[in-house]
Parts: sequence; structure tokens; C-alpha cells
Amino acid sequence: MDAGVVKKGVIAAILLILLVLWVNPSRLIEQLHLVTLPVLLVMIGSVVIGQLINIFSQYVALQPIKPISLMKMLPHSLASWVSELFLPGKLGMFTLALFLQKEGIRLGESTSIILLLRLLGAALAFFLGTFAIGHFLNVQGVWSAFAAVFVVFIAIYVVFFTPKGRGFFKKYILGKYSLPFEGFSAGLSKVIRNRWTMLALMLLTIAYAVVQGIFNYWMFSLSGYELNIFTIITLLALVQILVQIPITINGLGIREGLLVLFFSSMGVPGEVTLVLVATNIAVAYIVAL
Repeated sequence: MDAGVVKKGVIAAILLILLVLWVNPSRLIEQLHLVTLPVLLVMIGSVVIGQLINIFSQYVALQPIKPISLMKMLPHSLASWVSELFLPGKLGMFTLALFLQKEGIRLGESTSIILLLRLLGAALAFFLGTFAIGHFLNVQGVWSAFAAVFVVFIAIYVVFFTPKGRGFFKKYILGKYSLPFEGFSAGLSKVIRNRWTMLALMLLTIAYAVVQGIFNYWMFSLSGYELNIFTIITLLALVQILVQIPITINGLGIREGLLVLFFSSMGVPGEVTLVLVATNIAVAYIVAL
């Protein structure tokens, strides 16, 4: 196994242990009764429906480049999602480009739609995350981390989504390895110029955020905590942005800590949030496996 993956796995484990100690292990155990069958069904629904939306988004984005049936797309998308759960940050999402080569889709073309979908999600998350920081939170250091990730996404946009940026990347970064990524610009242009495709992708991006907010609302509601759905959606968007930095595998430890911090500011005890969030993550891994 790659040493970097092991290192990030160790960091995730340490963060989770510190989080458990911080909320108090005994209080954490006392809240296990909240994980009832209805709550588990909500968690499973969140994972399954969320992934179906993601898969359909990939399917829609791919059609202007090369029409492919949804059934052919399904195993590649699922395999990529599983890889994403076990790789640092969001690096696993790029495995979809490797899998789609089996369908005759060039690496550059599939990479273009992966980055486009990621940027659409990031744009919505930044909008909602800014609202969350400004209206619901007063946490020192969040603005700095938020701004740092924002700069990273701007850099990604400039490098991959502008002609000069792509030219610079191709010449000075990829160099002789640029050939496998041929088709990036052409594939990206085909998708962006199709206004109906772009509209559908924007709506699917919004739908994913709303669905996750609804399922999390149900999860907390069934546990006895009534929260505002819009507040949940904005806080989840903020967390989505802050866990993009590949410090741990799939943001483990960082995501849970942020959710405990944010929901505590809304009156939910840390041990309750940690039990629900940790169980939700475990359900995602079990479904994936």
C-alpha cells in the first residue's frame, strides 16, 4: 500500500480518536440508542439516492462527448465512488477517467467532465458556505480556511478552463506526457456549449445539495433535534469545501470534527452529532463494500 495513503489513514484515525476523547467516550456510548432502524434507513437512503444523482450527472455530462447508455456508465461510476472513499481528499474521483477508457472515451475528455462537475458543485458550495459563515457561525479560522480553498479552486479554473491556462499546463507541466490528455479542451467545449446539458447539470447539482439536506434533517429530527433544513444545507456545503484539502482519506476526521463544531453552535450536543455522523459514514462504507 502507498505510504502516503497509510500516513493519511493514520492522521484520520488520530483525529477521530481525539474527537471521541473530546466529546467524552461515556457520553458517546450513551447516545448509541439514537441509531434506530428508521435512522439507519434514512442514512442508507441518503447514500443511495445521493450516488444515483451523482451517477446521472456524470451520464448527462458525458452525452455531448460520446453517447453511452446509463447501464454501461453505472459500473464505472460505482467503482470510481468506491475508490473515492478510500483515497486521500477527492483524488478518487479521477479514477472514473481511467475506467471510461474501456468505453473508448479519451482520458482528457472524461477528465474534463469530472472537473466541470466538481467546479459546479464547488460554486454552489461556496455560495451556500459564504451564507453559512455570515449568518450562522462565528468560528475563528473558518474564513481563512475557506479563503485558502477558494484560491485553490480559482487556480484550478484558470489552469484547466482557460485557453492560456491549459496551454501553460500542457507545455510546462505535462510536457511529453500531454498526449494521453488530448481531447480535454474539445470535450469541455462540447459540454459547455450545450446549454440544455449545462442547465441539467446545474439542477442536478442543486438537487444533490437539497437531498443531502433533507436526509440529514430527517436524521436529526428522528433523533429528537429539529433543525432548519436550509441551515443544514448551508453548513453541509461549508464542510464540503473545507474537506477538499487532501489531509486524510476522504476527509475522515476533518468532516466529523467540523460537523460537531458547527452543529454544536446550533444546540446539538457534540456526542449526538458524532454518533449520527460517524454511523452515517460507516453506512456509506458498508454500502460501498
